[in-house]
Amino acid sequence: SPPLALAAAEHASPAAAAFPAPPRGCAVADSFARGAGRAVATVRGDARVALTGTVLALFEGAMYTFIFGWTPALTPAADARDRDDAGETAVAGIPHGTVFATFMLCCMAGSQLHAPLLAACGGRPERVLVRVCAAGALGLGVAALQPEPGSALACVRRRLVSRARATLRSWPRPARAPRLARSYGGFLVFEACVGAYFPSMFMVKSRVVPEASRAAIYNLFRVPLNAIVLFVLLNTMPVRATFGLCAGLLALAACVQARLVVLLRPDR
Repeated sequence: SPPLALAAAEHASPAAAAFPAPPRGCAVADSFARGAGRAVATVRGDARVALTGTVLALFEGAMYTFIFGWTPALTPAADARDRDDAGETAVAGIPHGTVFATFMLCCMAGSQLHAPLLAACGGRPERVLVRVCAAGALGLGVAALQPEPGSALACVRRRLVSRARATLRSWPRPARAPRLARSYGGFLVFEACVGAYFPSMFMVKSRVVPEASRAAIYNLFRVPLNAIVLFVLLNTMPVRATFGLCAGLLALAACVQARLVVLLRPDR
């Protein structure tokens, strides 16, 4: 009846106001399309935003690739048998928990070094990022230059060293750092760079990226970041080639960041 229908409508109206109907799919899609369009227009119209996002994708792509690659990079080096003049010796497996703890310690040390680095760079975080990317490229480059235990390069180097020792037996034997120590040292340097990277990048992004479309721009540059990581994981690349690629990405990030330093000069 009409009175009952009117009473039901009066009781239903507060509930409808408290729990409005969810937006339709087309409205959500339109909102997403508008946000993505504004992000693309901002990136195309402002070179500083494009360069900042490029550095972010390159550095963090190398960082996430390193997370997947450091364990297989250290484990073969630790478990390999290396033959020398005294005979065949084996190295015990590495303590992965302790290694990861030292990585986090170096990351924390790098974040603590950000303040003195910023002061040394005249208070300009974009200049700090150039040094951080370059140092990270050197750290992973050291790991990339270490040959695989059973690779052809390692066999050739072992033969050359054996012949040189046989020819120059009277010469003093040079000190030879273990392959594990060199790779591990490079990883520690990179982790320290990661600790110094994030506060510097946060300062640059807060200055360059407009707040109105910040979330959409960040999501836009996560696409190439994830593409880098997936490319490495889905391809059966050798461990050293993986770190060589990461070192190249960091070197490219340093070059892009150097261009951004020029665009962010106070006199421009």
